[in-house]
Amino acid sequence: MATSNDTSTDVPSGSRGDDAPKPPLAIVFTDIVKSTAMWEKDSSAMSEAMFIHDSLIRDLSNIHGGYEVKQNGDGFMIAFQSAVSALNFCLDVQIKLQEQDWPEALLELEPGKPVVEDESENDGQGEAQRTVLWKGLRLRMSTHFGEPVCKWNEVIQRMDFLGPAVNRAARFISACEGGQIVVSEEFLAELKTARRDTVGEDGLISVNAQAESAGCLELGLEELQSEKMLGDVVDTRFEVRLLGERHFKGVSEDQKLFFIVPKLLHGRLNYFPRHMYVQPSKGNLTG
Repeated sequence: MATSNDTSTDVPSGSRGDDAPKPPLAIVFTDIVKSTAMWEKDSSAMSEAMFIHDSLIRDLSNIHGGYEVKQNGDGFMIAFQSAVSALNFCLDVQIKLQEQDWPEALLELEPGKPVVEDESENDGQGEAQRTVLWKGLRLRMSTHFGEPVCKWNEVIQRMDFLGPAVNRAARFISACEGGQIVVSEEFLAELKTARRDTVGEDGLISVNAQAESAGCLELGLEELQSEKMLGDVVDTRFEVRLLGERHFKGVSEDQKLFFIVPKLLHGRLNYFPRHMYVQPSKGNLTG
């Protein structure tokens, strides 16, 4: 039984939190890169940018069936019933961040300045055809699939999720670069399972020998979801790259991680450090 000092209690079936997803589920964490420095340089521009950012995150979370657990500083913790919905959300966020009408002052700050793909990557089509890879706030995202403990939190009046599954998702974000979606091996396995359940044993995954040897595979989200959901997804293709094994404080075993990039933003791969040598950087969600 909870004491008077507890902020969370077990929630019986049919009580508060009925709209929250039930384990197993996917947990997504987000974090804005270098937000503290940008706040120091121009608080007015960042205040406006944060309104745009928060509105976008919440709108896309609703579209993809997310459950906002809490907002920690400039980052969000959101739960999704399926790995497919979580990935749809992450891909959509990364793409639509480039479409926002950011304050001009923000676009003068690092890393808010627009970055377009190298000319060599767009088959010589000229400046007008070059993809904007980053513009405005840069977001890094991490997600893990597992079975967290569910607790109703009286302070935030929301269902909260606790335990190793959440700890892993939160800590994985420290392995991210801005613009990356880092996923666990368990999350990727759940994606493969969802695809198999949808299209049958013969269409589990298609990986050519060259991509497989490079630690890269490609999936089509259109095979993972209903036709109705397709209208809410900006781009239905993405790439998965091996990030490597990482050790995290408080996690007993090394974790094998991957990162995902939307096909529309494929040019970002040229700006990331070599994927086997990405160094963790401390974020405000990892402690």
